[in-house]
Amino acid sequence: MNDTPKVSVIIPIYNQEKYLRECLETVLLQNLQEIEVICVNDGSTDGSFNILSELAWTDERLRIINQENKGVGEARNVGIREAKGEYLAFIDPDDKYYNFKALEILYNKAKNNNALVCGGGFTISFEGKQGEKDIFTGSEARYVFSEDRFYTYREYQYDYGFHRFIYDRKLIVENGLFFPPLKRFQDPVWFVQVLHNAERFFGVSEKIYSYRSGHQDRAFDKEKVCHIVTGITDVAKFAKENGYDHLLELERIRLVREHAEFAYPYICNNDEEITKQIHIFEKVTGFEDIEKEILSNIITKRDSLTASLNEKLEKLHLDVEKYRIENGTLKRALDSEQEELKQINENMGGVLKELGIKKKTVVKKENSNVLSYPYLETSKEQDGIKWTDLGDGRIEATGTAEKDTQFNLTLPARTTNFATNNKRYRVSAGAENVSSLTWFIAGTIGEHKGENSKWCFLREVAINDTDGFAETYEIDTSGYDWFGTVYLKIKKGRTVDHLIFKPEICPID
Repeated sequence: MNDTPKVSVIIPIYNQEKYLRECLETVLLQNLQEIEVICVNDGSTDGSFNILSELAWTDERLRIINQENKGVGEARNVGIREAKGEYLAFIDPDDKYYNFKALEILYNKAKNNNALVCGGGFTISFEGKQGEKDIFTGSEARYVFSEDRFYTYREYQYDYGFHRFIYDRKLIVENGLFFPPLKRFQDPVWFVQVLHNAERFFGVSEKIYSYRSGHQDRAFDKEKVCHIVTGITDVAKFAKENGYDHLLELERIRLVREHAEFAYPYICNNDEEITKQIHIFEKVTGFEDIEKEILSNIITKRDSLTASLNEKLEKLHLDVEKYRIENGTLKRALDSEQEELKQINENMGGVLKELGIKKKTVVKKENSNVLSYPYLETSKEQDGIKWTDLGDGRIEATGTAEKDTQFNLTLPARTTNFATNNKRYRVSAGAENVSSLTWFIAGTIGEHKGENSKWCFLREVAINDTDGFAETYEIDTSGYDWFGTVYLKIKKGRTVDHLIFKPEICPID
């Protein structure tokens, strides 16, 4: 790697083993390869360091810096001081880049336009839910850019979403632009000062960064709430001093609406420290009655929530009554039809008896050309994956693999001569939802029964998406007479949601 990377990617890490590997994969697999990845392990006590060590062993661009827990702001500052790249990028270990060309887009746009700062679009994915949010309104509309061009900060005046930008390293270091020692709201304080110093930045319309939401702990202690108010106050003071009126009003909204739920309990208990911080906010901004506005917004929000819940409850009561009536009607109709069917059968029996004809039982014949694979193992749960034999030749897998895990399919006391019988082996697979799924099949196969048997890797399939899929994979059986055992394997860390496997031996077309 060159002595001067094009981009230094700084990642502060504290106990994020659940998401860390996926995050690092989106960084290390970027099209822009001339990067360094500075991972500041901020005193993690889970398996984060093991993941870092594993990936650092295979990719020399990844550097690990271990330190005692000092907070995310100081971890980023360490990364800034250690970075050597032309530009700096920041990503949190529970987020990811939107695609593998994200850094390439930002770097090329920045260089081609001589931009000190360059940023792109933002998306939000919600934990446990499909899809993502990429359409924003109101002040959040500033999360995206409608066209590729320069924007002045006086035009922009926004404080959130610093991760989707890259920053000229000299601009940051030479102006001493480091993150403040706050446990919350340190990002906006840093972000507005950087963009103010840069005066303008180049915005691109393409999506760059995917922020994960819904998994964080929203229960903030007093210190964190105090830091939120302090951070909002710092940004508001900066906006007031520099004539950023839109940003100043935005910070008022941040305090009295977005973060009101955190300050509310302390205001109700007349907490001196929180009250003091709010009074400082009022003093530096000129806004009045902030405490009353916080209380009023919380009460209004609760009243609105109560009304909404009551409305939903009433609708549920009406739906229950509707379904009860419909169920009674359907039951009566079913009883009537069953009685009618019973009468028809009795009449038919009489007719057949009169004609001297006996009733025949029709047995459905199985298609002898397609053979479902018989299993020695049945349903089980292991290594985080629940394997379920659905009883019709299909296997269902659900869960997150704690390690490489497998389900064994065995063909006992039987041979399948593929060459003679014109058969082949295939596996159908499909799922409504997947998450960067990688599975593969392997097996014990042989040229002749009892001779030259061997284990053979058959096929690996990687699906790096969250959309559903349905595919059939055929295995080349030429030169082999039989399978002894087939292994369906799912790699460690992969998540599957009702993934269906259907192994079959079928005719060659």
